[in-house]
Amino acid sequence: MVFEEQRELLTEIDFLIKNSCELLLENNVKNGIFKDYIINKNLNLIQFKAKKVLALKGERDVAIDKITNTSVELKEFYQELKKKKNDYTSDQLVPSSAELGERDWELEKNEFDQMFTGEEGLGNYLDLFEFYHRFLNFRGKKLKYLDYVKSFYDFSKISTNTRDTREFKKYVKDLGIYMETFISKTRPLLDLDELKKELLKKFSNVKSLENESKEFYCKTCQKQFEKESVFTSHLNGKKHLKNLKNSKEKQDNEDRMWEFLVQEYTKELQNVIEETVFHVERKQTLTEKEYVYYYIKK
Repeated sequence: MVFEEQRELLTEIDFLIKNSCELLLENNVKNGIFKDYIINKNLNLIQFKAKKVLALKGERDVAIDKITNTSVELKEFYQELKKKKNDYTSDQLVPSSAELGERDWELEKNEFDQMFTGEEGLGNYLDLFEFYHRFLNFRGKKLKYLDYVKSFYDFSKISTNTRDTREFKKYVKDLGIYMETFISKTRPLLDLDELKKELLKKFSNVKSLENESKEFYCKTCQKQFEKESVFTSHLNGKKHLKNLKNSKEKQDNEDRMWEFLVQEYTKELQNVIEETVFHVERKQTLTEKEYVYYYIKK
C-alpha cells in the first residue's frame, strides 16, 4: 500500500542521512575520495527517494479519502484493517536492511575501485598513456612519457598548422573530456557543471577582450567598422548571425574553448599532476623485480 511504500522510503532516507553524517565525522577512512563518493551517492539517492515520496502524496490522499469518507460504506476500511492485522503479526515484524543500518561495503568498494584504471591508483594519478601515444603523431621527434606528463597541457609549442588539423582538435577535446571525468570521479561532491559554467564565462570574457584588441573588425563577415555602436549593431544583425552559423569561426571557437578548458582543468588538478610526475619518476627508478612486486603482484 502507498502508506507502507512512503514509510519505507522515509526510513531509507533517514538511514542515508545518518550514514552521511557518520562518514563526515569519520576520520579513519583511508581513502577520502571513497568517503566523498559514498556521500555523493547517498545525496543522489536521497533526492531520488524524496521525489518518489512526493509523487506518492496524491495516491496517499486518495487512499485516506477512501477509508475516511463517511458518505460511503466502510467496507474498504475494514478490508485494509484486516490486511494490516495479518501483516503485523509478531513473527512478520522483521526490520529492513535500512532499519538495521546494513550496507554491503565490499560491493560498494568494488564498484568504487572499478571506476579507475590501474595506472590512476584510485584517483591519485592521471593515466595519460593513450593521449601520450596519440600526441607522438604530432611530434616529429621522440618524447619521453615523463616529459609529456610535465607539459601535456602546453599547446604553445605546437605549430599552428598542426593545431588546425582535425586529428589534433579531436585529441584536445578528448583530453579535456578525460580531465572532466577524472575531476568528477575524484571530487564527487564538486558541482562540475557549475565549475564548467564559470570557466566558459571566463573564456567568453577572454574572447571579448581579444575582439576589442582588434578594434571593430568582424572576422566572420570580413568587414571593418569605425564606430563601436555600428559594430555592435552588426553583430546582432541577421546577416552576421547567418554568416556565423555557416562559418568556420564557430567551430574554431569551440576548438579554442577545449584548449582553454584543458589549461584551466590543469590548475584544478595541479596537485594530481605533480603526484603523477613523481609517480612516473619513481617507477622509472625501480628494478624489474621491484616493479613486479609493487605494481603486478599487488
